[in-house]
Amino acid sequence: MKKSAAVLTVLAVLSLAACTKSDNSSDTAQSTGSSTSSSTALMGKVSLTVKDSGGNTVYSDTDVNSSLVLKAGETYTVVLEGTNIPAGATFTLQGTQTNLVSGQTLSTPLQVGSTNFIVPVQGDYTLKLIMSSPGQEDSSRFYQAEVTCPNSTFTKSSLNAAAISVAAGAGSNLYNFSAAGVTAGANGTPPYTCAWDPTGTGIVDTGYSDCAQTLQNFYSNNVSTRNVGLIVKDSCNTTYAISKSLNLAYTEPSMPGNVFIFGQTSNGTGVAATDSRVSNLDYLATNSGGNNIVQPSYGGGKFDIYSQMDYNMSSSVKFGINIQLEGITDNINLSAGTGTTVDVSNATIKSLAFTTDQAGDQAPPLSFGSSSCTLSNQGAKVQVVAGQPCSAGTSGDNNKATVEVFGHYKCNMTGPAGTMTLEGDFDGFDDLVDNCTGGGGGGGGIVPITK
Repeated sequence: MKKSAAVLTVLAVLSLAACTKSDNSSDTAQSTGSSTSSSTALMGKVSLTVKDSGGNTVYSDTDVNSSLVLKAGETYTVVLEGTNIPAGATFTLQGTQTNLVSGQTLSTPLQVGSTNFIVPVQGDYTLKLIMSSPGQEDSSRFYQAEVTCPNSTFTKSSLNAAAISVAAGAGSNLYNFSAAGVTAGANGTPPYTCAWDPTGTGIVDTGYSDCAQTLQNFYSNNVSTRNVGLIVKDSCNTTYAISKSLNLAYTEPSMPGNVFIFGQTSNGTGVAATDSRVSNLDYLATNSGGNNIVQPSYGGGKFDIYSQMDYNMSSSVKFGINIQLEGITDNINLSAGTGTTVDVSNATIKSLAFTTDQAGDQAPPLSFGSSSCTLSNQGAKVQVVAGQPCSAGTSGDNNKATVEVFGHYKCNMTGPAGTMTLEGDFDGFDDLVDNCTGGGGGGGGIVPITK
């Protein structure tokens, strides 16, 4: 029985080979070290016919207009017949799957007559049917074949959305997402691959990978309760979206002393009331744990703090929050190494912008802006560190001033198709340094990264 099963598998591939019309096949007579043409050695002695489960002929060597389309998983019958076949002749089918780098190889004896078979998987094949007989040179016939996917049996109900899970990652706002067990009862055509929507926005934020592979240390600035989504695709490219409500636990950092932007949306109208990238959103971007997601900068009486991310998707756009303050004064003199105050009592929010992600499915980003904001609980700190004198030929000292600005904001936001309220806190540091050319100042800040 085991031998019979092996024969069936190979015959399945042979039938695939028949996808090429018989007038494109070739026969050769082979001997050690040489190969010569022999158009009658095999052709005319052996014919190959393939029939479906209903007995209908789907391919025949004798029909020059015949071509074969097979579906993986369905049962076919291959009929191998011949005239004047030499006594003792045997047949062997050798084949290689060509659509995969490490495709399967086949070498199985065939019997004259009829054999039922099931094509195991879809793919492209190069096949060689060899006839051997005592005292004669081997003859061979080549085929190119294709097997398509079956009619899809994949159903969404066969996926276990309850198996989606999340655990804390290696740092703040980092999460490990697992889909292990989601496809345990799937009725599609394996293997299965999965793409994630960890932020719960309805937009895919990752490429496809093995569903059993955990998404490690994914940074999400959309936190709290999220409808985490998963797109499952079988090898026939049938896809289904499933989701599970999960809590992406977070703690808003304290201020002063941290770098972060926190915000909560409310009172949405229009698209702001219906899009999960905006509606009732808890937003947190932080550099805690070495995740340099937030970039602050200070100078000229202005303070900017913003987060910029893109998830490395080819079609994504940078998204996040950008807050601009103005009306700040200070008495910092870097050249002299003096100044201990930064006054934000009269500071105002010049503007605040909020942009959602776009990511892989081309859903357009949503942008909201405001110049109608209130600033409260604001504060600032400065620490000046005296440095060493600059080298000969330059003036000044390598002095440094670290400026921290923080506060609470509340803005009425407007966008092309809706309005909302955005309220939260921010805190950020910027390093000003003497450039050793006689004073001045510089930039610094924390360089943002994308994840």
